[in-house]
Amino acid sequence: MQRDDIMEIRLENVNKTFKNGKRVVEALKNINIKINDGEFFGVLGPSGAGKTTLMRVIAGLETPTTGSVYFDNNVVARDNKNIVDVEDRNIGMVFQTWGLYPHLSVYDNIAFPLRVKRWSEDEIKKRIYEITDILNIRNTINLKPGQISGGQQQRVALCRALVKNPTILILDEPFSNLDAVIKDSARELAREIHNRDTITTLIVSHDPADIFSLADRAAVINHGVMEQLAEPLEIYDNPKSLDISKLIGDINTFEVEIENDNDTPFFDLNGTKIEAPGYPAGRAIIGIRPEDIKILDNDDKGYKNIGEATVRVSSYASGQFKITLSFVNSDIQFSINSEIPYKTGKNVPIGIRENKIKFFDINTGAALKLMAEQNEA
Repeated sequence: MQRDDIMEIRLENVNKTFKNGKRVVEALKNINIKINDGEFFGVLGPSGAGKTTLMRVIAGLETPTTGSVYFDNNVVARDNKNIVDVEDRNIGMVFQTWGLYPHLSVYDNIAFPLRVKRWSEDEIKKRIYEITDILNIRNTINLKPGQISGGQQQRVALCRALVKNPTILILDEPFSNLDAVIKDSARELAREIHNRDTITTLIVSHDPADIFSLADRAAVINHGVMEQLAEPLEIYDNPKSLDISKLIGDINTFEVEIENDNDTPFFDLNGTKIEAPGYPAGRAIIGIRPEDIKILDNDDKGYKNIGEATVRVSSYASGQFKITLSFVNSDIQFSINSEIPYKTGKNVPIGIRENKIKFFDINTGAALKLMAEQNEA
């Protein structure tokens, strides 16, 4: 269903500080974000990065110390003051712990925000039946939260967030208390809800899988700073720093020396010359994703042979062998589809995709710029 009241969110120069005794903690530092109306927007970062603080500022549960928050073109908060109160922002929120009242039935948990708004009991009953049918938990409405499964409790929390037809839905670590199987179905449900109502949806998570499976765009936040804003695949393929590359997925790293002899720059990895076209000479860190490494066989097209490595650990799970190799005084980790296990201690030839190598500054960890980009700057 296409809504005519979907909301654009804009943050301009938002800073948030807290006092911790005599110490001032900068939770958010000069955040500038525009979230498009109807967008599914992700915020990714480690614990303590400032993700939840950002959501609380948008929801009105915290005020920005400095800076402004806009819904469409209307300012809702500015410089330590809420212009529009929390209850008037029409936001639905689902928290990590779900926040269900254990002494109330599922029905009464969902009805709570409607009763606060003084809906009639007939209107409440009609709306609860409608929303619980959509989320397939109508048969639980007379039970207490402790009498239903974790997956059902999460659906109750979603029902409570959606029951008043919010214009913005905020999901704060909504899947962290679910097991892996239920997580997949919960993500599918979140996407279905978003697509059906075209509601502006924000999800906060430390788990890249949540962001990659749901978000149209995402911001990476660390230490209160927005370090990258892009589509999830762009962040994965072109992380702006080594820290971001590690945050969003496994990566194998090596220190190398890039040389430039007036020809194409290159570096040596275990005696193999590998080109680094356009990169400046000097020490650097290279990163190689597990999916860009393979044990060489008869189908080696697209892979550069970098010599032999020794199998250190080989374990089987979910139809794949997860293998750890000893290579150049480091460990390389990757997964392989195979029916034949690789024995510990076995030497195997390995190859990498040269065009997938990522380069980082050895001192700062920032993505290494090409020489042409440095010259332009």
